[in-house]
Amino acid sequence: MKNKKWSWIDLVLLIIAAIPIFAAILVYDQLPEQLATHFNVYGEPDSFTSKFAFIIIFSIVVILVPFLVKLSKYIDPKRANYIKFERAFEITRIAITVLLSGVYGIMILYNLGYNIDIIMVVYILVGLNFIILGNYMGQFRHNYFIGVRLPWTLSNEEVWRKTHRLAGPVMMISGILLLVCIFLPEFIALWILVIIVLSSVMIPTIYSYVLHQRLENNK
Repeated sequence: MKNKKWSWIDLVLLIIAAIPIFAAILVYDQLPEQLATHFNVYGEPDSFTSKFAFIIIFSIVVILVPFLVKLSKYIDPKRANYIKFERAFEITRIAITVLLSGVYGIMILYNLGYNIDIIMVVYILVGLNFIILGNYMGQFRHNYFIGVRLPWTLSNEEVWRKTHRLAGPVMMISGILLLVCIFLPEFIALWILVIIVLSSVMIPTIYSYVLHQRLENNK
């Protein structure tokens, strides 16, 4: 595999991850001792964590996750396939890092007292990630870490390929609908969110199973 060593993308990801970490350190004394860290479906805080624990845990997560994702291609039994979707793989790492850093930064701003609609921000961040990842999902090649990992996709490369070609557009449509949700009443947006989650999971799952059964019956 190429690009085993530190690359310019790793440096970019480290900078993206470091921005909210340094911001949190700079405003540490201005933050309340207990930070709102979980919110209900209406954007109301329902769980709190000490600011020290939050900053330590979230800083570790935002730094480690993109590099743990990178590690996957070196320990995956299907690691030879990663070279076939290198660009999609790196864009996935970038999207994940931006999402985590964005959530980290928004949480800090919210706990500083800024008037932020947490639910709207989540819709935007997750929606954009769905659109980006859905656009590249069709390029994912057979592996055990990234993509739609189901018994039927993992056992057959053709099922994997066709499932991801379907899952990509489904994910992109889901992302667009999430962005639309920010303009809708909370009750309607919540139902759309439920439908999006169920559809994003069930459609690729059912399709991959049916496709696998069809291929098995044709043998």
